[in-house]
Amino acid sequence: MFYFFAHPQMTKWRLAAVVLLVVAMPAWASAQTSSDLLEKAVYAEETVGNLDEAIDLYGQVIAEAKVASSIGAEAQYRLGLCFEKQDETKKAREAFQAVVDDFPKEAKFVSLAKKRLPGAIKLLPVPWKDGQQLHMEMTLPTGMAAGKFVYCIDASEYDGQPAWLCSTRGLVTLNGGNSYSEVFCDKQTFAPLASHWKQSMLGEASAKYAAGKASINIVGRDDPLLLDFTVPGYDNEQAAQVFRRLPLKVGFHTKLTVITTLGGNAIPLELDVPKKETITTAAGQFECYRLELNIGQTFWISDDADRYLVHFEAGGIVVDLTRVEQRKQDESVELTDDQFALTLPGGWFSYEPKREDDGDDKRVVHLLDRRAIAMVELVVVAKDSLDEDEQVSPEAWIELALKKSAKRSKSFKVRDEGIGKVKLGEQEAATVVFDFEKGKKAMTGYNVALFGTQSAIALRFTVPSDQFEASRGEFDEVVRTLRAK
Repeated sequence: MFYFFAHPQMTKWRLAAVVLLVVAMPAWASAQTSSDLLEKAVYAEETVGNLDEAIDLYGQVIAEAKVASSIGAEAQYRLGLCFEKQDETKKAREAFQAVVDDFPKEAKFVSLAKKRLPGAIKLLPVPWKDGQQLHMEMTLPTGMAAGKFVYCIDASEYDGQPAWLCSTRGLVTLNGGNSYSEVFCDKQTFAPLASHWKQSMLGEASAKYAAGKASINIVGRDDPLLLDFTVPGYDNEQAAQVFRRLPLKVGFHTKLTVITTLGGNAIPLELDVPKKETITTAAGQFECYRLELNIGQTFWISDDADRYLVHFEAGGIVVDLTRVEQRKQDESVELTDDQFALTLPGGWFSYEPKREDDGDDKRVVHLLDRRAIAMVELVVVAKDSLDEDEQVSPEAWIELALKKSAKRSKSFKVRDEGIGKVKLGEQEAATVVFDFEKGKKAMTGYNVALFGTQSAIALRFTVPSDQFEASRGEFDEVVRTLRAK
C-alpha cells in the first residue's frame, strides 16, 4: 500500500500528477518486463525448441501481465501451443479456454484459441414434457424376452437450482440384474451435476460433477475416485436423453465423453449418422436417424418433434420402445385385468414378458420397485391348475411352497410368527416371512398367497435382509391393494 504526503503549499494539480505518476509506473514497468519475458519465451519455444523453459516463461508472463492483457493473452495462447506439442491434450484445452475466459477483449487471440478448442455441441431444445417415460423391452437376437428399461425425465431441483432428473429403472430377467440410476442435470446446459447408479450384480456408485472433473464414490472403496474428463462430458445414465437432443442429420459427426461411474472411466465417444431408417415397434412406425457409436453400439432416434429413442442394439441385446407414458414420480398406477387387480406406488413399474406358446397358462408379472431394492414377482395361475393339496387354502399353498424352498435354499428359516392370515378386501389371504442365504448374502423373502373365484395369486418379495424392515411398509402398501378375480 502507498501513502502520499504533500507540502501544504503544493497545488492540487501537482498532487494529482504525482499520484498519477506513481500509480501508473508499476503497470508500465510490468508491461516492459512481460514483453521481455514473452520475447524470451518465444525464442525458447520456436528457436531453441526448449518447451519446458518456454512453458515456465509463459507462466511468468501470464502471472505478471495482469494489466497488459494483450501480452498475457498471447502468452496464454502460446502456452496452449506448447502443451499441444507435448501431446498434453487436456492441459492444452485448459490453456486455450483460459484465453477465452481471462482475456475476453483480446479478439485476435480469443479467435485463435476458439479454433483450437473442441467444438461444443449445441443441443436442441428439450423434446419431452415433464414426467415423460419411455418404456423399452429387451430381447435376445433370437427374439427371447430378456427384460425391461424405463427411461424417465422429470423437472426437479438440485442444490436449490432448477434441474432435469434423468432416471432409469431396469430389470434383466435372464440373470436377475436389477438396476436404478438417476442423474441431476443443469436445466440450461444439461451438464451432469450429480448421479447415483446401483446395479445388483455390478455394484453401486455416486458422483458429483464440476468443470470437467468428477468425484466418484464407489461402494466398497475407501477413497473417492477423482476423474478429469474432456468437455463436453455426460454421465452414462443420461446418455439416452443426450442422444435425443443432438442436432442429428445424415452425415452428422461429433465427439463427446461419457463417464461410467461404476467403472470409474471417462470414455471418449465418436458418433456418426450414416443414414435414416424406418423402424417399427409396438409403439408404432418411425422414421429414425441411425446413430452409430465407435464402441459398437447403435441407436435409432425418431426424426420428429418427439425425438424418441425407438430402438437400440448393444452388448448382444435388442431393445425396442413399447410405449410412452406421462406420469410424475409420485403418481401411482393401477394394474387390472380379468385375473387380478393391483395398485403400484409412485416410481414403481411392471413388466410381463411375452409368453411362449407352450400351453403353460402361468403368468409372471415382474414388479419393479422405485429403487431396485427387491426382486418382486406376481405369479398368476388358474386355481384348478394347482395340486389338490394346494387348493385347500392360501395357507396350504404357501406351506407346500415353503417346503420346496427349504430344500433348495441355504440356512432357510421361517420367522417366529409363521404363516399368518390376513384379509385383502373381502378375500382371505396368507402371508409369511422367511430368511435364507444367497451366495454369502443374507436375504429375506416375503410371500403372499390369495385365492379368487378362478385365479390363484402368489406375490413374492425377495430383498437383502438388512433392507427388509425399512422397505416393508411400502411392500405392505402394495399387498393391501391386491385382489384376485
